[in-house]
Amino acid sequence: MQVDRPDDDAVEKNDDKEDKMEEDSDNNKGGASDSEEGNDADPEAKESGALAMRNKLHKIVDAKDVDLASAYNILDALQNMWDSVSVRDIVIGEYKSLGMLVRRLRKHEDEQMQKKAGILHTRYHERVTTEYEALMAKMNSKKRKSKPKDTESKRKKKKRPEDDIIDDGSEEERSETKKRKKSKRKEKSKEKDESEKKRKRKDKESKKKRKRKQKESSSEEEKVSEEEEEEEEEQIEKQSEDEKSEEDEKKKGKEDEEEEKEEEKEDEQNGKGDVEEVEGQLKAKIKQCIRDLIVEKDGITNLTRRMCKERISKEFGLQVLEDNVDMIKQSIEEVRTEFIDPEDAA
Repeated sequence: MQVDRPDDDAVEKNDDKEDKMEEDSDNNKGGASDSEEGNDADPEAKESGALAMRNKLHKIVDAKDVDLASAYNILDALQNMWDSVSVRDIVIGEYKSLGMLVRRLRKHEDEQMQKKAGILHTRYHERVTTEYEALMAKMNSKKRKSKPKDTESKRKKKKRPEDDIIDDGSEEERSETKKRKKSKRKEKSKEKDESEKKRKRKDKESKKKRKRKQKESSSEEEKVSEEEEEEEEEQIEKQSEDEKSEEDEKKKGKEDEEEEKEEEKEDEQNGKGDVEEVEGQLKAKIKQCIRDLIVEKDGITNLTRRMCKERISKEFGLQVLEDNVDMIKQSIEEVRTEFIDPEDAA
């Protein structure tokens, strides 16, 4: 935004006006009465009164104990005469200008102060913007007439006090947002750097681990190959020993079988002799039993085969009687021949 700045003579005149208005305002009862009386006065008197009220409001606000009532009265008076104050008086003075003061009070702790200052701020903002747009239209028309479109100079705009009122605090918000974005970018870049460092460390560690594993695996493979060779040799030796032991066992088995066969033959032979001896002894006992029975019966004439069988079953058991039927018959006949007289037989 471009606004015509006053020259040094105008600034000195303006300062003289402010000093005079301070004296006039001290003599008056209050800002409200001055504004009511000044409604019918000329514009120059209103401007000087506005500047005086500005200075007085600065003193009230900067004091330790703020007189809110007098501040309210001054703000009300400024509202009544806002259209008579020139843009130059609103903008000039930077920190002590009317525009900056109203903008400052717009953020005051007191709510009523905020409302009154906000109303003035909007009105001053509209006034400055309208005059600024008109001025810019004139300047652009002059530039179009004097210079062609292609040769327009591109210069960076310098910050002026009127820009603070027109921007309405947007530049502060922009600067804060820029700072926040920068801080976020820095944080993100730091996080990325840290993540990359961690990733590189992990890659290095993984490579080292892989190399170690490869070395260990190679050494283990060599060990395994040696162990496998040793195991194969041991298995071959075991197989040869097992084969030898199997052959020895087969030989021993054959020898044992032959010995068992010979022993069985001997046992059979011995068994046959034993059986014959047992049968001979049993036959002799049966004959003696029959002889005793003949004696009891007083001769062979009273003896029957049934009696002999009953006596043998009693003496030796029924099983002996059943197993040796032929031998018993033979023994009975032999005993009978012993007791029969040959003459009787003839």
